[in-house]
Amino acid sequence: MLAELPHSSEYILATPTGRPIDLHNLAARAIVPQLTRCICGVMESEHQKSDHEFSRDTSLPMWRGFYSARRGIATAFADVDNALAAKSHLRHSNVSTTTAHYVKSVDVAAVRAVDKINELFDNANGSGRPN
Repeated sequence: MLAELPHSSEYILATPTGRPIDLHNLAARAIVPQLTRCICGVMESEHQKSDHEFSRDTSLPMWRGFYSARRGIATAFADVDNALAAKSHLRHSNVSTTTAHYVKSVDVAAVRAVDKINELFDNANGSGRPN
């Protein structure tokens, strides 16, 4: 998706003026409202004039922040290669920081489940990529 965006700046995610976006602002204005919807489908901020009480749609994931993405990336790099690869990509100066705070253990059953999902995509369209 990012490759299809017009690049008017050196930054991957930029404001209309070409400056980098504020990730906390992005989360507060775009991500969290989309993940905080009522079971009726209306976002919480637009729900005030509704005739029923707000009840969060629990099928949507809870926003955990950008830090969780860094942990996921570190864990994936450490699993595929090693902790030094994760350290380098996260730009840590010490591998002990990476292993202590970012690399998490992954249950074998969880890995098998992801592999099965990947197989479903492979079988569905033959390309290994979702539609």
